[in-house]
Amino acid sequence: MRVAIINITSGGMSNGYRRLLRNIIPGISQHSSVSELFVSIPDSFDISYLKHSNTIRWSVSKNGLLSRTPSDQRIEKSLELFSPDVIFAPNARIIRNNGAPVVTMIQNMEPIAYDGINPFFEKAVNWARYREVSKSIHRSKRIIAISGFVKEHLINGFNVPLEKIGLIYLGTESLNSGNYMKPVTVSDTWAGKFLFTAGSIRPARGLEDLLNVLQHLNASEISGLAIAGEPSPRMQSYYQDLKSWVQRHGLSDKVCWTGHLNDQEMGWCYQNCYAFVMTSRVESFGMVGVEALSHGCVCIAANNPCLPEIFGESAFYYSMKDKGSLIKAIRSAADLTSVQRIEISGHAKKRALNFSWDACVEKIIGELKKAVENK
Repeated sequence: MRVAIINITSGGMSNGYRRLLRNIIPGISQHSSVSELFVSIPDSFDISYLKHSNTIRWSVSKNGLLSRTPSDQRIEKSLELFSPDVIFAPNARIIRNNGAPVVTMIQNMEPIAYDGINPFFEKAVNWARYREVSKSIHRSKRIIAISGFVKEHLINGFNVPLEKIGLIYLGTESLNSGNYMKPVTVSDTWAGKFLFTAGSIRPARGLEDLLNVLQHLNASEISGLAIAGEPSPRMQSYYQDLKSWVQRHGLSDKVCWTGHLNDQEMGWCYQNCYAFVMTSRVESFGMVGVEALSHGCVCIAANNPCLPEIFGESAFYYSMKDKGSLIKAIRSAADLTSVQRIEISGHAKKRALNFSWDACVEKIIGELKKAVENK
């Protein structure tokens, strides 16, 4: 089976998307069902660790907007020459092709399921993304949903037939604990006493929930809050507003904006935090949450989709925007004995075993085969 993986972005790649690609591309390229692989990738993605593979043909392109670009046209020409049996679009953006069946994956639910606040231009971009996803859904032979929440939304929101959808959970990576390194921005005195959260800094992440409860938690309960992640250029004003709010409320010494963290720094934070907190308003999967589970974190999560589906019984839940509910969840974690924390950590690691990159790749291959067979 000749497979083409097409990645067209609108100005960058999230850390989650990079993790997805660096875990599935090697698995697909080495699969016995794949004779040759063509990969179109933005120039911001490091392909050096895969260049040795002689089964992969690479087409490196510039990031484009949501309209057709010269890069798109060059990819189309390369795709025509490659003549794939099937095309896989991991980010639900389809390019013109030679009639090969397309399998698309729905990863970003914000444009189609989040109706909260956003800067005006971001709303416009999300509207364009919504249209792109809608076209992709209806032009694809098969659609991969990465959670049950996404699957139900496709059925109820887009009238996609059940038999057209494959449910495939993503995986999680194992980090070498021997190489963990404390971020320089995190205080030496915080180890074991801080709340940790990670992800892109944007309204849909719901950071306001955590910031609003900080002034109600005393120093004996937590040392502070470490917020990992960066804002996109369009979210800089929102980011500055959050930092100004923290300063006005006298919380600057309790909030650490770490910026981007590498794997070793993320690992240290997972291992040393008092609890990992996920406040997202909507998620398609929540890869960072699965990473926290795999490190045995005590987890606290909003009861928004699809977080209960991912965390299962391995999290304390709260209702979004409900200050009392989140404080109760944090204090429930604080009341755990050392024996209870060890037990919860074990349950979290066991829960994370449900999410495997090997299983993910195998099921993606299964969806690609179905698309070819039903062409």
